[in-house]
Amino acid sequence: MDEEDGEEEVMPARLMSLGPDCGIKYRIDEQALPWNKGGPSEFFDWLLSSLDAVVAVLGCSDPELFFDAAHWNLVGISQNTESYEFVHEPTDLRSLHDSHTYEYKSADEARVAVATRYVRRLHRLRMLLDGPSSLRFVHVVDNENEMNLRPPPSRDVIRQVRGLVPMRHHLVIVHDGEFVDSAELAVAGV
Repeated sequence: MDEEDGEEEVMPARLMSLGPDCGIKYRIDEQALPWNKGGPSEFFDWLLSSLDAVVAVLGCSDPELFFDAAHWNLVGISQNTESYEFVHEPTDLRSLHDSHTYEYKSADEARVAVATRYVRRLHRLRMLLDGPSSLRFVHVVDNENEMNLRPPPSRDVIRQVRGLVPMRHHLVIVHDGEFVDSAELAVAGV
């Protein structure tokens, strides 16, 4: 039926990366169906991130202060991406793709651009979380990414992420190649 009959077309949930790296975004794009292709980059698409960082980002009350350029420390220049590599001090988020050396004259200029980009992306993420569409967030614990060389995320961290994501959205965690939906975790007491 179409809208004239009183029903709107319902799109399946949009897939969105919660990290730990850009590989998740690439996999989503490879498998993407029409409703999931295109659009702007989302917050965790191009960052190295842990679930602890996800909790900090989703719980952030002042994006402009939290992601101010002063919080992004230069690590060096990534040889793989020819970009300035920055680490966000409070969260250990690592930016490898956001500031190519051929686009920015200095590391300071790149730092400001990275900070501005992530403030904008967090505002967009919040609009999506508050919007009518359903989202399906995907985080992978793959033990090959430097952000995952720590112990796997605890149940408390998973609960915190789940508590920060409105109920109409879904959180899917892939661990050791197996999908674990947060609804299943809730039944298991997580």
